Amino acid sequence: EWKVNGRQRLEFANTFYQGLEELSHFRNLSSLAWIVRLDQLNGIDLKLGLENEYETPSPGDSRSNDFKYDVSLTWQLR
Repeated sequence: EWKVNGRQRLEFANTFYQGLEELSHFRNLSSLAWIVRLDQLNGIDLKLGLENEYETPSPGDSRSNDFKYDVSLTWQLR
């Protein structure tokens, strides 16, 4: 997490899964989110996110990369 200023922050996460049976196979999950505080008192944030899921292709499978994006409002209970 990187706090840009008092109202904005960036979050990045990356997880790597190695194949147990075949070492050449793996899966990688990455996410990036920009979070903007909309309401300081009530804990309401706007979250813009991007996710990438990569998996080593299996024979006959042409898709190995999935990109997803989302926009959401979050509410933090305190």
